[in-house]
Amino acid sequence: KNEDRHKCRMIAGRIIAAIATTTASITGFVFLEVYKHLLGMEDINKFNWNTINLATNIIISEMPADPKQKYSWVKKGEREDGGKIVKTEAAIIAVPENFTCYDFIDIKGDMSLGQLAKAITSHEKLQGGLTVTGMFAGKASIYESTDISIYE
Repeated sequence: KNEDRHKCRMIAGRIIAAIATTTASITGFVFLEVYKHLLGMEDINKFNWNTINLATNIIISEMPADPKQKYSWVKKGEREDGGKIVKTEAAIIAVPENFTCYDFIDIKGDMSLGQLAKAITSHEKLQGGLTVTGMFAGKASIYESTDISIYE
C-alpha cells in the first residue's frame, strides 16, 4: 500500500524511538552487571539475566541456568555383526569430572603448541588423565601428536 511522505516519516519516527529505547534499556542492564564485576563480586549467584519486552511492558530479571556439567558415563548400544546382534559398551570419561563452561584451566607462559599439549596433560586439575593428540582451529589442524605409543 502506498503512503504519503508524512505518514512514512511518522512510522519511521516511531521505529527510531523504539530502537533507541531498547538500546538504552539493554545498555543499562549490561552495565548493572558490569558494575557488579567492577565491585569485585565473584559469586556467580549475584549476576542475573535480564529480559525486556517493551511491547507488553515486561521486565524480567532471573538467575542464569546452571551450566551443563561433563561427567563420566557408560554408553551402551547394540550393533549387528554377521547377522547377530552384539551388545556394546563404551566408557565416556570426563576430565576433569563435573567440568562446566564456567570452569577453566589456567596455563601461564609463552610456549609452543607442543609445550602447551604437555602442560595440559600434566596440569593438576586434569589428574594426568588426558592426552592431547591434536588441536584444531575450525577445520584446520594446528597441532598433531606423532607419538604412536598412545595407541599401544
